[in-house]
Formats: sequence, structure tokens, C-alpha cells
Amino acid sequence: MKKSILFLLISTSAIIAPAQCISFTENSFENWVIENDTTMFGQPFVYEHPKDTWFSMADVFGFLFSGTGTPVLNKTTDKNSGSYAMKMIATKDNDGDLIGLGAMTSRPKKITGYFKYNGGASDSLSVFAYLVNGSSEDFIFGGDTSQALASAIMLQKSSVSTYTKFSIDFKYKSAAIPDSFAIMMVLNNHNTGGINAWFDDICFEGVTGIEESEFISNLRFFNPGNDRFQLSMSFERPLENFQAHIFDLSGREVFGKVLNNGAKTEFMDEFDLAGLNSGIYLLQLQNGELIISRKFHIQ
Repeated sequence: MKKSILFLLISTSAIIAPAQCISFTENSFENWVIENDTTMFGQPFVYEHPKDTWFSMADVFGFLFSGTGTPVLNKTTDKNSGSYAMKMIATKDNDGDLIGLGAMTSRPKKITGYFKYNGGASDSLSVFAYLVNGSSEDFIFGGDTSQALASAIMLQKSSVSTYTKFSIDFKYKSAAIPDSFAIMMVLNNHNTGGINAWFDDICFEGVTGIEESEFISNLRFFNPGNDRFQLSMSFERPLENFQAHIFDLSGREVFGKVLNNGAKTEFMDEFDLAGLNSGIYLLQLQNGELIISRKFHIQ
């Protein structure tokens, strides 16, 4: 039976993938390491810090040069969940800092976590999160935050007495997929005494879709005759290995195919849809986190 497409409903952007929590190494501060080392002058010191992801520049330099003092990062049982959390301490006119670095292979929608803070009117707590290409270590020590693919920033001035969830959306300025993340939390103290901040259960939440217009300049899906349908696409930059799925209105997948187009900017393929009845269907194309959706009608 000869079939044709009656209409094609064009969506304006990619579908946003379902929300999820992308946790990372030691995001909940459950594991700590005790370091036994010596200062640059040969004096022994003992320093406990969160394992792997986290460190404090103030602690690193403080213990390296003096081997004494109040650590910025401290393990505490005053937690939101689990057994431990991280307590930051900033003494008078000294900043406390917490830096977290790690790998990232998706485009999270936001960074979230739980915190408390007891600063005064002239104090502040800041959270900076960046998604970058290349090494997060090079990004942090290079000091040029304008090179970030995306950023999420929070400034807290008022105190928070109980663990409260923070949620900061990333602002993207590039369609690229990041290689790594860098998190910086800074505690600024201008009071006569020390101030504290507590953090627990840090997480990257959700996966944000990519605007289709950044990739697809022309997409056509048409019927040249009989039961064969043609799909053609033009890309702004080379893309490869799309997956094509067709669903009926009940959500049942009725057709699936991997489109091995190679790294090209132009692509065309044909589908044999002879077994489909007349009705409305959904064509979905996916490449990584880019998801394109089209409705079409077979009659």
C-alpha cells in the first residue's frame, strides 16, 4: 500500500533528558585521609583532609610553611546524611577555601548540595562551579574563568542555621561537552571571631539538552514513494552515529536504526516502514545528549 506523510510537526529545540543526580568521588565527604608529612623546613605535621576530590589551598600552604594552625577543612559528624560532612573554618581576616576537581562527561543542569553557615553581616560564603574543556587543574591555577564552558555561582550573605539545600543552574555559553569540573567554595570572614560553613552531599543534578539550532541547519523527512521514507540532515559541524527511533502514540517503539553517517556535515538515509498502519508517529533522533523529536502522520 502506498503511504505518504500528511504533515510534519517541527519542534524548536532538543528534548531535555530526565533529571538525575550525577554524583562524583567523595561528594558526600564520607572518607578522609590523614597525612603525615614535613614542612619545607623539615618540621613534622599531621593533616586530615577529604579523600581525592577536595583540598584547601589555605591548608596546603599553611601546613607546608608552618605545620601548625587551625585547618580550614575539618571532618564533622554534624552532617546532612551518612556519617560525616565537611566543616570549613575561617579565622579573623582570613579566607577559608574548598576546591573540588574531577572528570565530567555530560552537561549537568545544575549543582546542588546541602549547607549551613554562621557568618555575620560583613561576611560571605560563595560557591563557584565551572565546567571546562581539558584539565580542571590547569583551569583553576590558570585563573581565567572566562574560558569555562558553563558556570554556576551563588553568594550567601545571611546565616543558615540548619542544613538547607542549595541549587544553582549552570549558564552555558558553548554547546561542547565538558571534560572536567572545578568547584570553589570561599568563606570570607571579617568578624572578630571565626566563622564556619558546613557542606554535604554535593551533586550535579539533571542533564540539560542542547539547542537543536546549534547543530541542525536543515532536517527533512519525506516519502519518495511506496513504503520507503527518506531522512536528510545538514549539520553545523561533523556529527556521527545518530540513533533513529519511531514510536506510536502508545509509546511503543515500532522502528529503530543506527545511522552510521560517519563524521560528516551532510547525511541521508532511507527507512522501510511498510509494516506501519496509518496514524501519527514520533520520530526521535539521538546523538549523545542531543535529542531531536518530530511528529509525522502516515496515511
